[in-house]
Amino acid sequence: MPTDDILDHFDWEEEAAADRKLDELLEQAFTPDVETVRIQRYAFSWQAELAKVILRNQQIPSFITNTLTSNILQLEWAQVDLYVRAEDAEQALAILETNNDTEEPEEVGA
Repeated sequence: MPTDDILDHFDWEEEAAADRKLDELLEQAFTPDVETVRIQRYAFSWQAELAKVILRNQQIPSFITNTLTSNILQLEWAQVDLYVRAEDAEQALAILETNNDTEEPEEVGA
């Protein structure tokens, strides 16, 4: 029998507090004296947002630029850039590479 109370026992306040704490830690990672590098450029803002979430789950601070322009103009030249701290660049690229699904799907009946 299907159940519709799956989220009734989820502690929303605890989850929100954990998100706020992580946001504070990530914001502290970018101070004016921290060197940042662009590690990826995306044609669409949703791609950059997804990459940022993947990095956030791995505790790697990042930020994206040009999302507003990309969302308003919706043109490929309005690309969105993903930045990380220079010290995290190699690890961030490796994480994004492992999460990049570049394999062709198998054909059905082949």
